Amino acid sequence: MSDFKLQQGDCFVVKTDGWVSAPIRFIEKWQSLDGEATYNHAGIIVSDTGQTFESLEKIDHYKLDDYKGCQILIFRRIEMTQGLFWPAYKSVLKYDGKVYPAWRMPLFILRIAKWFRWTFPVCSELVMMFECGCGLRKKWAGYSPDNIADEVRISKFYQIKFEGVWS
Repeated sequence: MSDFKLQQGDCFVVKTDGWVSAPIRFIEKWQSLDGEATYNHAGIIVSDTGQTFESLEKIDHYKLDDYKGCQILIFRRIEMTQGLFWPAYKSVLKYDGKVYPAWRMPLFILRIAKWFRWTFPVCSELVMMFECGCGLRKKWAGYSPDNIADEVRISKFYQIKFEGVWS
């Protein structure tokens, strides 16, 4: 692990090498305003030991160390506190155990995912829903990992805690 301290409420985007990661990055790059897309997955850090809550094959708890050797960006909403963490976490925990909503992926290709919110979220939407759950954001649907990374880099509301290869 790196030198900084993980905290509940930190979030991350990561570049993985799974079979679906390259097509996700291709679509993100095609739709991106800056013509770049590095990250294809996102999640929420729920403990200082690196336990995460993510939408992978199913929405569940995993470990940040599963991404050792991967390019990762770990960030924190500046306003995030313990008092805000718990309602935000509870707001997404209701999806625990749900199967990954792969059917939403064509909605991203067609750029209409933000209008279809009646179901559970993909990974990046789960992160944005987490922020909605404590009142730090109003909308969650339609966000991609690339959208999140771009927003984190330009917004005064985020602190980048780590960017690089996770070890």
